[in-house]
This record gives sequence, C-alpha cells and structure tokens, in this order.
Amino acid sequence: MAKFTLTKAAESTGLSKAVISNAIRAGRLPAEKLGRAYQIDAEDLKAFVKAPTERRKPQGVVDEAQRLVKLETDNKTLRKQLVGLRQQLAELEEERDRWARQAEHMSQMTRSNQRAIQRTSKDLAELRKEALVRAREAAEAEARRAQETADTIDDGGDYEGGVTPDGWPRRFGLRSA
Repeated sequence: MAKFTLTKAAESTGLSKAVISNAIRAGRLPAEKLGRAYQIDAEDLKAFVKAPTERRKPQGVVDEAQRLVKLETDNKTLRKQLVGLRQQLAELEEERDRWARQAEHMSQMTRSNQRAIQRTSKDLAELRKEALVRAREAAEAEARRAQETADTIDDGGDYEGGVTPDGWPRRFGLRSA
C-alpha cells in the first residue's frame, strides 16, 4: 500500500499542508508519525478527500458553522415568540381601548346624573320657596279672617260680645228681647 508524506499528500490532493496537518491532529485523518514526519496511507487520504467538505474544515470553522446553525434555530424560535407577543400586545391594546371607552361612557353618565341632581335640587328649592310663600299667605289670610271676625264681634268694646239671634249686637247691661 502506498504511503504519502505530508508534503506529497498536500501536492496530490491540492489541499494545504496546514489543512492536512490539522486533520491528522484532530483525528480526522489517520497517519503514522515516523520521527518528525507523518506517513499517510493512500486509501485514508483518498477517503478524507472524498469526505464531505465539512469534515475537512478546521475545528474552529466547524464550531462556527454549528454556532450559526444554532443561532438560526434560536432566531426562528425568537421570531415565533415575537409574533405571539405582538398578537398578545394587540389583544391587550384592544382590551385597553374597550376599557377606556367604557370609562368615558361612565364619566358621561356621571356628569349627566350630576346635572340631573342639580336640576332636581334647584326645582326642590323653588318648590320649598313656593310652599313657604303659600303658607305665609295662608297664615296672613287666616289672621285677616280672624281679625275681621274679632272686629265684627267686638266693635269698640260697647258690646257684651256676640250678636243676638236676629243679628243685632248685644250691649252690656242690655238684654235682648
């Protein structure tokens, strides 16, 4: 079986010596070390070259590719969460607006009720005034009637009080016939 040195393997594959050396150190390409030189089996070198490009990349590049895949997955997950959060926000904004409309309606109703209470209070005050005026007028009318009755009965103090059955006043000391 044919064996290649690091330099001959690089020349025959078109890969750099650094790529082949890194693959050997990472264990992706089997090789024997004889002194300071590597001996690479032709079949192993052929398999390494035919392997997917990902396998030949240095570990840092592989790690970076894996990190990018993970970031893309995380990005998709976050985008889905963002869509859900935006929907939730829209629902909350709608609910807030509904509450604001209801509060405005309640405020208008309260103002309307306050105006009605003020009108009722004003009407009640006017009715009280009117009732007091009527009561005063009724009391004055009653006082006038009482005075008129007293004046009719007592006209200057000359009468005994009252009138005779025929309507004549009774005088002191005189008897009616």
